[in-house]
Amino acid sequence: MELKDLKTGMVVETRDGTKYLIVNQDGKLYGIGMNGYMSLDGRYPHKSDMTWPDDSDLDIMKVFKPALRKFSIMLSDERNCIWNREKVRKMTASEICKELGYEVEIVKE
Repeated sequence: MELKDLKTGMVVETRDGTKYLIVNQDGKLYGIGMNGYMSLDGRYPHKSDMTWPDDSDLDIMKVFKPALRKFSIMLSDERNCIWNREKVRKMTASEICKELGYEVEIVKE
């Protein structure tokens, strides 16, 4: 999913766990939260892959398509997740060996 795929009424969750209701106002995307808002494509826009250039806490990690309800319920509804960013786990070679339970040799593809 990309930034251009977000539509009014969808809910996004950032890496820090904050949720925002997406609103398109005059062609600009905004996320409206319980305690504020963020502009997704304004002066400091999200990248097309929905990551934030300067602060990974604002990367969009999940997208929901909730039923139309009370605002607080729309933000808290976890049932209809339509996209979830794959989390990449960074590990050293020794951590991989420990996790697998045996030695491995890393080779270049």
